[in-house]
Amino acid sequence: MDIQINKYEINDNGPASQAGPAPKTKFIPGITKPCLCVGVFENGQTLKSEVDNPAELRDTLRGFSVAWVDHKTDNLKEDAASIAAYLGFNPLLPATLLQDQYASYEDFDVELGLMLPVIKVNKLDVLTTPLLILIRKNFILTLHTTNLTRFERLGRYAETF
Repeated sequence: MDIQINKYEINDNGPASQAGPAPKTKFIPGITKPCLCVGVFENGQTLKSEVDNPAELRDTLRGFSVAWVDHKTDNLKEDAASIAAYLGFNPLLPATLLQDQYASYEDFDVELGLMLPVIKVNKLDVLTTPLLILIRKNFILTLHTTNLTRFERLGRYAETF
């Protein structure tokens, strides 16, 4: 039961067509890489991988029976559709979610999308940024901006399950 990836592509002629190149996201390198992948193989073995680009996950994702990819980017509104499309989601899903200001829900029958506000407090500053959660059979994709670090901490426990 492999996970299907690379189903959609963003192009200038329309919202989606079949298979395309990996998205090119702008990311300021930091301590961790922008794309965290955690998956479980059919035999129960777990794997955690951190990569710079989702293209590096192509072969790995196909071998998982269930997987979670967490991708952070410096410009969520620009990059969400291409990242989601490259990983097999309909690019209209994140585009539709990001039209609302704080929270949103979209159900495309075989794909589900949620946008939730993430609140980060730094002394007296309160920052609200969107978190996109895209779900389909055996696969979860979370997309957010680079200032969210909660999932990095959650990913540390991936190999213990």
